[in-house]
Order: sequence, then structure tokens, then C-alpha cells
Amino acid sequence: MRSAKTSLWKLPLVLPLLSLVSYTLADTCSCGYAQDANVIWTDSIETDFTAVRDIETSQDWAVQKWTSARNVSEAPYGRLREARNVVANPATGGNGAVGKDGSPAGLQLFVRSVLEDDNALVPVGEIFSKREDIQYGSFRAGIQASSVNGTVGAFFWYRNATQEIDMELLSAETTATNSTLNMVLQSWQSLWAGSDASKTAGFKKDALPFIADDAVHEYRFDWTPTSVSFYVDSNHLWTNTLPEFIPASPGYIVLNHWSNGNSGWSRGPPKEDAKMTVTYVKAYFNSTDSERQRDFVSACKKPSSDNVCQVTPQTGPPTCRKPGGCEDGTITVSSAATTGKVLGASLISIVGVAAVWLVVT
Repeated sequence: MRSAKTSLWKLPLVLPLLSLVSYTLADTCSCGYAQDANVIWTDSIETDFTAVRDIETSQDWAVQKWTSARNVSEAPYGRLREARNVVANPATGGNGAVGKDGSPAGLQLFVRSVLEDDNALVPVGEIFSKREDIQYGSFRAGIQASSVNGTVGAFFWYRNATQEIDMELLSAETTATNSTLNMVLQSWQSLWAGSDASKTAGFKKDALPFIADDAVHEYRFDWTPTSVSFYVDSNHLWTNTLPEFIPASPGYIVLNHWSNGNSGWSRGPPKEDAKMTVTYVKAYFNSTDSERQRDFVSACKKPSSDNVCQVTPQTGPPTCRKPGGCEDGTITVSSAATTGKVLGASLISIVGVAAVWLVVT
């Protein structure tokens, strides 16, 4: 649920050029999304997967259907991305947290135990955002990790092999008493290290204060021109400010669940079908698309209490108890943009043309 706020602020709006696709603008937040009373993001993707009945018709997400061929120098198996491994499980009945199959509601990403193509490929599930113009922002996902050993569950932003911001849950690192999170910044340094970020300063592994496959938790990363910060349930885990690890180009969001049998990472493949559940994604960001930028300027003639939304932090593990999905199928938890005060907020500066100054009264 989004609502607007009141305040007096100035923001420098710096607009780069890159035309990709057409966009529509939400009237209630047409002058952006304020984060932590300091930053304004112009755009958003908000998806409540507990209310999605057919992911193939999504305006925001594309189910992936392609193959990463086996390369035995890297791993024993390749990956086969298939639509059957991306399954909508919308909430039904009297409890919005329970899906139609009786398990937790949300988008299910499967890694299958039966291999394909003469045992060369592991069937996996993956979705990409249709927006590829995403540069800087705050990105949040509600995820319940797999309990089956031998998979990787990942939520990340991607440009290429040297520009990637990644949060990965390895089921082999989850036990009855312990879970860990891998925070990964792919860079030229990691590429030179054989695409192994763990050999660079762009990698950190932290123990989590919960068991990742027991319940849904919010995984979040914030990306600015000078830093990348990682959070779980709004608890700060790590910030990297080293320039060589901070991406500077537009890209897209990815959620996937996979295995390739690599003994040093995913392990597996799993001995039984493994499932990761995604309940929501909320992304607040800037666009590098020139058409989208023109729409923003056109819609935001006079910022006011009716058209600036504040993004509030998640204060604990997210919950959803409403039949048919939370908030009538819009957004699920407290870190949606909600009523609040914006003081001195400014749009994150990105490479582009001259700034335009707006004043909210």
C-alpha cells in the first residue's frame, strides 16, 4: 500500500539517455519514492507473488527458457531453464500465507532432481525483470530458501560478468541450527580470479540469525554511485565502498534457483526436487531510459503531499495473513511506500545531462 507525504525539499534531477521501452506512471507516486529521508528514486517495481496466478502474463517479469551448456572445466552439469520450474502458487482460502497447493503462497522456483539431455543438464527456475534500465536503487525480496541440499537461491541485479550485485543462499550451508548468506559483488577482479568473487574484497559471508528455509525473510541491497549495502529484515550486514566493486551501468533484476554440481559452490544436484518460494519483490530505483525520464518530468510538475511516497524499512520477518494475497494483491509488508515525512531528500545523481531543480511546498 502506497501513500504520499508532506515536506519541503529540493531535489537535483539528473537524467541520462537510453531508450528501451514505454512505461506508465503511478499517479500517487509520480514524483518518486523517498528512502530513509535522504534519497529519492524515480521508479518502482512492486510485485506481490502471493496474488500472481499466471507468471507468464506478468508485465514486470519474464520467465527464462534457455540453456547454459555443460562446461566440465567449471562444473559437472549445465543448466536448463524451463517454464515448468517457475510455478505460481497464489494464496487461497482463509489464510493468505497458504497457497493453492497447501504450501506457503508465492512464486515457486524449482531445481529438479531428474536430469535432462543424457544427464548433462539440471532443470532450474529463473525470472528476469523486463526493465533493463535500472541504475541505482533499493531492492527487496521476500524469500523462503530451499531445505533440500545442493542448490543456490539467488536474488541479484545484473549487467554483465563484471557488474553484478548478488545475494545467494546455498542450501548446503543451511542446517538445523545454522544458515549463511553470501554477498557477492562481481567485478574485473573477480573475473581475473576465474569468476570467483570470494578471492576478492567484493565478497562477504555472514551467519544469519535464523534458519533460512524455516520462513520468509526480506533480503535487500541498496546501491548508490559510491556504495552497495546489504540487509536482512532491515538489519545491516555489510557495506562495500571500494570503487572497483560498485557498478555504474544500467541492468536488470534476477531471481533464480539453480545447481550445476560445482563441489565448491552449489554442490548437488539435489536428490529430490528442491523449491525456493518468493513472496514479493519491491524495487525502487532510477531509470536510464530517456522516455521514462521525460514521463517523470512531465508528471512531476509540482511535487506535493499527493505525489511523493516514502519507503519505510522492514522491521522484522514479513508476514501475510489475508485471503487472496496481501493488500488486495498489491504489496505485502511494511517496507512498501507508506505515509511519512521526507526531509531534505534528493535524487541520487547519475551520469547525464544538466540537473533540473524542483521545490516541494
